[in-house]
Amino acid sequence: MSAKVSIVVPVYNVETYIASTLESLCRQTCGDLEVIVVDDGSRDGTQAIARAVSERDPRVRVFSQENQGAAAARNLGLAHATGEYLLFVDGDDQLAPETIEANIAFLENDRKLDWVSFPVLRRRLDGGCLKYDYGAGGFLPAQEQVIEKNDFVRLFLEHRLSELCCGSLYRRSSVAGILFPKGEYYEDSFYFTDVIHETLRGMLSTRGRYFYTERDDSSQRQHVDFPRLVSKMNVLMDRMRKFRELDPEWEESFRRIEDDFYFYLLFAQAKGTRGAEIVADRFVSALGRRPRMTFTRRGKLLLLRVFGYSSLRRICRSMRRRF
Repeated sequence: MSAKVSIVVPVYNVETYIASTLESLCRQTCGDLEVIVVDDGSRDGTQAIARAVSERDPRVRVFSQENQGAAAARNLGLAHATGEYLLFVDGDDQLAPETIEANIAFLENDRKLDWVSFPVLRRRLDGGCLKYDYGAGGFLPAQEQVIEKNDFVRLFLEHRLSELCCGSLYRRSSVAGILFPKGEYYEDSFYFTDVIHETLRGMLSTRGRYFYTERDDSSQRQHVDFPRLVSKMNVLMDRMRKFRELDPEWEESFRRIEDDFYFYLLFAQAKGTRGAEIVADRFVSALGRRPRMTFTRRGKLLLLRVFGYSSLRRICRSMRRRF
């Protein structure tokens, strides 16, 4: 029998967190669900803990694969999903108990609704909550709002969409053709772009909570090296191409985003990030134009090259202490 909601949980070496994650899913007030855990070749006790939970609760199913990354793990979970609705939860995060029930009601009441995004709160390991901050990956809709496709790009540019694959409940039939790209570090960003590109109607909800665990060893906190820079570039190029198809009237905003990313690459190069110059050259070639650079940004890069990143940080800290 198929479940109402399929929750896909990719896991890799999260033995400290996985029990709490699965407990938060199993205690959802919407009981008609399946939890699909995909172990991506963990080398610790993650899989054993997950299987122990599945023995106590038959709604939890555990699959395993050789280490291939989160994208492949999520895709395997999607292949086994049977629910009418779909949710992604990382193996170290949690949901407030009423989250699914509160948000599934919107999808049940509006059959044209493809997805609902709800609040995401970043939480420290000690349990304390960080502020809701879009730039740091938090998400808190100001009000409940149904949005149509012609508003998707505008809301993205206004920082009113979450950009996370987690923190949203999807109608599975609406996203059936969307998979995560293997080999990319920011596969969830590709998924977000495809959802915006392929679906027609979404909703921002103030109900429920997705608790994102802020930890230093998470994949999102890793040093940005050459492969990650390439993946960031791939995300941006894919997103700008698809957003231009959706709403070309925002061309100037798209160009500013590309200019900002080019400055980011030059900044990484000036900091000494290996491969940043190569990625910057590839980016300019792919754009077919030279990104614009303001006088202020040119000055920042000059100072960085003259003093070096570490020295410049010490100078800035010293000046802040004095003034």
